[in-house]
Amino acid sequence: MPAEKLDFAGSFEEIDTGWSPVPVAKANGQLLELLRVDDASSWQIHEDTDRLFLVYSGRITVELRDEDDIVVDEGEFVVVPAGTEHRPVAESEAHVLSFEPDREGIEGDYDEAEVQRYMNTLDRDPQSGPGPKR
Repeated sequence: MPAEKLDFAGSFEEIDTGWSPVPVAKANGQLLELLRVDDASSWQIHEDTDRLFLVYSGRITVELRDEDDIVVDEGEFVVVPAGTEHRPVAESEAHVLSFEPDREGIEGDYDEAEVQRYMNTLDRDPQSGPGPKR
């Protein structure tokens, strides 16, 4: 597949709010997911994988059971280590990118057909990622 530029900024307005990530691309075994959030996620733990949250706009707080909470502002990211119980919270709308391994059997990961299905709901070309279909 040829290299292509991805324009995801406008994609946030096209996805529903909530902590259900929308997969938009895969690279080097990682799944890039977009989230448009304005509330609290449920508590979660990923025993075998780290979780990266990059705040594109807004602010989130990553609450941790056994450590101080981490405030993540626009342009910042946090890596939650594997095995760390956490709960991301947005008090107002935030646009977040999440990165995690694209492996079967890990909660939150998607197979190619599911990525295709999500991309189709966004009226996007799954081969080129976000942006108008060609």
